[in-house]
Amino acid sequence: MRAGKRFRAGLRKGITGWGILSSLGCTSWEVVSPTPEEYLKTHTPEEARVTRVDSTRIVLRAPKIQADSIVGTVGGGMKADDPLRITGVPLAEVGAVEVSHTETGAVLAAVGVGMILLTAIAAASGATDFGPSE
Repeated sequence: MRAGKRFRAGLRKGITGWGILSSLGCTSWEVVSPTPEEYLKTHTPEEARVTRVDSTRIVLRAPKIQADSIVGTVGGGMKADDPLRITGVPLAEVGAVEVSHTETGAVLAAVGVGMILLTAIAAASGATDFGPSE
């Protein structure tokens, strides 16, 4: 009985870990259209990756158009020398803007494959009691 509880706990952790890793691996950046200015006037992405005409990049959180610039927040990480601050990039210096996009189909497929594999492993190990632990 004790081994069954440990197995179920391990199985739950494995499923959770697989789900988290699968969702992280299926996110990509997509270039916005028709123009960065028009896109940001009608959409409110959580983050935008701005590539300047000199090829440098910056990721802005809560980006928006303000006057002739794309403005958002950067920093605020775990390092003491990385304070949260507002910054902007003039539209004339913007080469492209990308927003993150999650591939829902790929996430579901990866989670489904993981569930099938974990179920097969559980069945092969002889574990059949998947009910709540006592």
